[in-house]
Formats: sequence, structure tokens, C-alpha cells
Amino acid sequence: MAFVDLETIPDFGTTVFDLAVIDFTVLPDQEMVFVLIFNDPDLAGVSIVLEIREEDYSRGFFVDKKLEGFAVDASTGDYLCYGPSGYIFGRRIQQHFDDQSIVDKQITFNYGELTRAKKIEEGYLVLGMAQQVYRGEPFQWQFLADEILDQSLEKCHFSGFFDAAQIGQDNYLFVGVEGSAWVYQPSGWSRATTPTNLDLHSLCHYKGNLWAAGQLGTLLKYEDGLWYDYTLEDKPMDISLLEVFGEFLMLIIAGELYFTRFTEADGFEPLVKIESIAAPVIRCVQDSGKLYALARTNVWEITTDFQVQILAGLSQLQSKKINVG
Repeated sequence: MAFVDLETIPDFGTTVFDLAVIDFTVLPDQEMVFVLIFNDPDLAGVSIVLEIREEDYSRGFFVDKKLEGFAVDASTGDYLCYGPSGYIFGRRIQQHFDDQSIVDKQITFNYGELTRAKKIEEGYLVLGMAQQVYRGEPFQWQFLADEILDQSLEKCHFSGFFDAAQIGQDNYLFVGVEGSAWVYQPSGWSRATTPTNLDLHSLCHYKGNLWAAGQLGTLLKYEDGLWYDYTLEDKPMDISLLEVFGEFLMLIIAGELYFTRFTEADGFEPLVKIESIAAPVIRCVQDSGKLYALARTNVWEITTDFQVQILAGLSQLQSKKINVG
């Protein structure tokens, strides 16, 4: 991991006070990108996107809107950020770091907050709390959800998508509020009714099937159009993220990092908790066979044999000046 010593960041631009890190990602060349937001009430709604690089320390830019997260194209390093108000921008990483490398767009107005962006085979999916779904690139978006869009006043409470997964050419599965699940095909939308009424937060492909996880330890397997319940009865806490790591299934449960394995014959092995990483774990991403976990203001590296080391502390950014373009 080419991780810069943040103490050497040169003074340039605006001083940063009391930052809260809300998301990060790792680009294919092992550079890291962070979204940071100000807690300063005088700067409410302002975000910084910071790219930490070995050769020139750090580069970043301000966004005068609140941001929530990332999706990254592993083949090119281009990435997309989204905000709850419907604001999206894409960064073309191969271009010089200037305004020409950023494409932004306001894609929603009255449809509710955006909740997730996912990289798919061609472009991205962007999801929201009114079951709105956009597919495309930062340059051009296609609205997919006319049939199922929730335009009721209660849309932020009783509908909405939290994650999506590709299940075939032009076919996607979406999960969200109160166990809702929908399948999109070019011919239209259909329900994929689940056995739960609890929120489903995350989807991932693992050992040939699609898995969904959510509130109170809910863990479901989707196979041939049917759902099978593997809820973690001994861990009835919210699962915010599922991800495959080697032969293991990684779970973030109530802000703590766990691993397990599954076989059809024996089901899931007992959960293994990574004790050395202090909760809450905000985000995990993978690159070059390693897992990187953002917990509090630190980034941790985890190998497939569960060796853990701390890489850097973002707390050093507080009250420092950052090279912001």
C-alpha cells in the first residue's frame, strides 16, 4: 500500500477543522480517495473529496453539497460520488486534476434521497428512497423505475432501495425497506418477495448464489428465484455490509467486522470477529487481495489469513492545511 505520511502534506489552501470521514475507496493503483465532511456549523453541507497519492501527497476539491459515498470502476480508476439530495459527480481519473476531469449533475428533485451507487458491467446504478433507479454514466442517465416509483408523501419511510446486484445481462435485483425486493429486466419489473419485513441493507454474490443481509441478523440466500433464510439467531444485530473476501463472507455487524464461511452441507461456520479493529467500522473495500477497513479515523489492512495492521490515521488531517484544487 502506497500510503502517504499525512504529516508531510504541504500547506496550501484552506485549513480543515473537525473533519468526519464518511466514506473511502481504493483505486486500482492503490491510491486512496476519501470523502470528508465539515462538522463546523458555519460550513454545513460542504464536503471535501481528497485523493491521497504517493507522488504528490494529496489532491482534493470542495463540493458545496453533502456527499454520502462512492462507486469506483476497478478497470479505469474513474469514480462516482453521490449525495442524498440527488447530486452526483464523476471523476475521470486519467485526466489532469482540474475541472475538465469532473462531470456533475443534479438528477433527482422530488423523489427522495439517494442511498447507494454501484458499479455494473456498463456504467453505474444509482438508487434512492423512492425506489428510483438510474443507470448510466455521469454524462447520461437512464431512469428505469417509472413502474415502481413511489411518489407518496410517506416514501421515505415505507419504500426505498439500499442495494442492488447484477443477476444477468441487463437484469438486476434490488433490496431495501421492510424486506422489499424487485427484479428489473428489459421487459419490466417484478417482485421477488422475501420472507422478512425487516430492512435489507446489502447484497453480494458468494459461492454461486446471491446473498442479502439486513436488520436483526437477517441473512437470506437467493437461488433460482427463491429465498432461503439463514438469519443469524445468535447475533440479532443489524448487518450493514456483506462482501466476499477470498473464501470468506465478510460482514459488518453493528459496526464490528466479522468473517465466516458457508457450505451447503454444514451451513455457516461460527463468526470470527476481528478484535483489533475498534468499532465502528464504516466501510470496507478490496484491492490486490487485501481488505481495507475504515474505522473511526484509521485505515486498517487485513490479509486473507486475518493479519491486521494499521496504515494511517486521518485524525492528523485536523487543523492542517490540505492541497485542495
